Amino acid sequence: YGTAVFEPEEVGPLVEEVLGHLEAVGIAVDARGVPVILDDRETLLSLADEVDSTMMGYTLREGFTRGSESRVTLEVHILAGLPRSAFIWILAHELMHVRLFRLDRLDLEPALLEGSCNLAAYLALERYAGDEFRYRRVSLEEGEDADYGEGFRRARRLANDRGVAEWLRWIGSESGFPEGY
Repeated sequence: YGTAVFEPEEVGPLVEEVLGHLEAVGIAVDARGVPVILDDRETLLSLADEVDSTMMGYTLREGFTRGSESRVTLEVHILAGLPRSAFIWILAHELMHVRLFRLDRLDLEPALLEGSCNLAAYLALERYAGDEFRYRRVSLEEGEDADYGEGFRRARRLANDRGVAEWLRWIGSESGFPEGY
């Protein structure tokens, strides 16, 4: 509870910190103009298409077209009151969604999408020391979900085998995992 993120003024410095950690491992995210909003559980759940009572973050993408003008807005929503280590994990995951939305990558298979977002979170979490951060990394490594867990392990194998730059190039141009992953 002592590290929980409750106040909006705590968010900005954490966003800058996490963006810096992502950039340090080769993941550039253009988060300009993307607010990061703390929400209660009810509000957070109301944003998503699928109701998942364990959801801690969501990136809202809204767009409109008027004549030849097209505009997309993004918002990152994170559950208020998460411990700092969980907030950083969820923030890094959602910032990877921002990157992919900015690249207009709406066609990724769910395991590649969520696995890649969890890989970005894992890489950001590696920049921190301590038991809480180690716990978050192990949770990602051992996740049982087909998209978030197995997808993460497949994305991690891809990045380990071919390098982070090649993994990023792959998810920027392909919709599914390469053969063998």
